[in-house]
Order: sequence, then C-alpha cells, then structure tokens
Amino acid sequence: MPYPSLDPTEPSVGDHFPALQGRAIVPPKERPVSRQRIAIILAAVALCGCQTAAAQSNDPPARVGRVSDVTGSVSLLPVGETTWSSASLNYPLTTGDAVWADADGRAEIHVGSSAVRIAAGTSLAFDAIKDNLIQLRIGQGAVQVRLRALSQDDSYEIDSPAGAILLHAAGDYRIDVTPDGRRTTVTVRQGDADVMVGNDTYPLRQGTSVTLTGNGAPPIANGGAMAPDDWENWADARDRREDAVPATRYVSREMVGYEDLDRYGDWQVDAAYGPVWYPRSVSSDWAPYRTGRWESVQPWGWTWIDEEPWGFAPFHYGRWANQRGRWGWIPGSERARPVYSPAMVAFVSGDGWNASLSLGAGGGVGWVPLGP
Repeated sequence: MPYPSLDPTEPSVGDHFPALQGRAIVPPKERPVSRQRIAIILAAVALCGCQTAAAQSNDPPARVGRVSDVTGSVSLLPVGETTWSSASLNYPLTTGDAVWADADGRAEIHVGSSAVRIAAGTSLAFDAIKDNLIQLRIGQGAVQVRLRALSQDDSYEIDSPAGAILLHAAGDYRIDVTPDGRRTTVTVRQGDADVMVGNDTYPLRQGTSVTLTGNGAPPIANGGAMAPDDWENWADARDRREDAVPATRYVSREMVGYEDLDRYGDWQVDAAYGPVWYPRSVSSDWAPYRTGRWESVQPWGWTWIDEEPWGFAPFHYGRWANQRGRWGWIPGSERARPVYSPAMVAFVSGDGWNASLSLGAGGGVGWVPLGP
C-alpha cells in the first residue's frame, strides 16, 4: 500500500523506501583507565554542561516522543528526511516527524505524560513537540490519545482536515478521519475539549461523539459515544497497565519510558543514591550503552537508541552506577518535568583521553556512562 502524504489532496510519496541507515561507533578495545583520566573525562563533560543563558535559550526542547510499541508495518519519516523508513522501538520523535501505519500495523507513541495510539491505515504528523505545546495532525485513520495530565501552561491540539480539536483536561480522546479526509469523528470518552471549525468553537461533551464534515459546517451530534472496537480495547488495556506501575513512586509520568521499567526490572532504595532501578534478565557482564546504536537525530545530534524494550528512560534521564559489580540506574530526585538528553555519556577520542558532548567533532572512538 503506498505511503500517504499528510495532506490527503496531495499525491503519495511512493511505496518503496530504503531501510534507515544509522552510523554506529565501535567501542575501543579494553584497556586500563586510571582514576585520574576518568576524573579528567567527567570534569570535561561537567565544563561542557555549564552553559550561558544565551546558549540555553537555543537548547532543543526538554520534551520528546518515543516509539514505545510497534506491531506490523509501521513507517517513520523523520524531519529533514525525504524517504520513509521502518519505525523502530525507542526511536525519539520531535517536531516535524511523521508516522504511517499500514493496513496490518499499529503503533504507540509516548509524548510527555500522554500516550498516542495509531490504528491501521493511519497517517499522523507531529507538528509540535515543545515544552508547553503538543500539536498532532491526522490525515486519515484513527488516533487515540490518553492524556494523563495537562498543566495550566500547556496546550494540546489535534488537527484534522475538517477541524481542530483542543484538549483542555486529562482524559481519553479518539479521532477518526475517513481515507479521503472529508469526515472527522471526534469521541470524548473522558475529559474536556473544544472543536474549532473555521472561526467558530464548539464544546465537546464527555461520553459523546460528533462528526465534522468540513467547509465550515458545525459539528453533527451522533448521540452517545461510538462503540469501542478491538483496537481501542487494546489501547485501554495498555492504559490500565500503565496506571498501575510502581515506578511512579520514584519518577514523574512526564519521564518518557517510565511505563516499561517495572515490567523489566526492580527498585531498591540505596542510602547514598536513593531509588535505584536494576534491570532483570541481563548477563553478569552486562553494561549500559552496549546493545544499541548511535544515530544523528534532529535537533539533538548524536543520539543513543537502545535495543532493549525498556531502553528509553534509563538512557536519556538520570545516571548509571556500578554497585558491587551490578549496574543500576539512578533517576535522581523526582522532577515534575524531567529534561530529555540524547545520551548520558562522556565520549572519549584520540590517542589521549578526551571528552566531548558531540561526536560531530570527529575522532570519537568510545564512551562511558556518566555516574551520579
């Protein structure tokens, strides 16, 4: 089935694409490292992290999206690219990225504390993933949004060919768009929302569905809410599992990837570090930042993409520490909105030991996890 353009009035972008090519960096051979050299590495990274206020104003957003589940054929068009590629688990999403689920596909993407589920035959673009704005654009298909929290300063918008839906409270929302883009059905299971058609705004009541027909026509009430289907039941089951995870005792729901920690690891409270998470079912010589790849991802640059199903939060937030021969992840003190990082490592390069926060400078041969 050809991949759609995000504007249903435009032609398809084609039905063939190459696999995503990521640049991998081979770790150096094992060699002894003195404590002095390690101290130099970490000190250099600390100095790189001291930014002026002017530099901080140009920082990438603290928020990120994450591909957290993929079933069947799902494709991704990253910002700045011209060809679609297969969507992979733990790939970070940002403003300008687009996702397409084929006839046998479905996907789940977490953005902040919200979960966005995509049904088969759906095209979705992320027009904005910013610190205080999330804006989605659906061209066709079905999208379910579970919004767990919405602060007073945040805006959450879903655009369709027939109108825009503005979410005002935590809740469950579903948007269905016909393949030709001419009809949009908005269902509010729980929550509070408005729909904008032209210059007019219409409130949406909880437990109801309305249909938008475009051309500035007001919404058509459908009586009660449309009945859930198997895909939405799958989404609800995912929500119930996330609602019950113990990880939220230690980290904010705004930390993308928290939902998989308890399924694949265990928490212990350390006297020095506080809560520490230890992965299960890893080898005795396992170490972080080994099973995955580096890719250049806009707007952050070189980004670590881990292969483990739990491998998002522990590699983009917090720090790692080796306790008695076992690696544990330390999220640090709980913050209402943690700041995403492409990787929590120090890079080493050249014959001597050097550190840099960017592989783009050249000469990168290895990396070490940042400690607490």
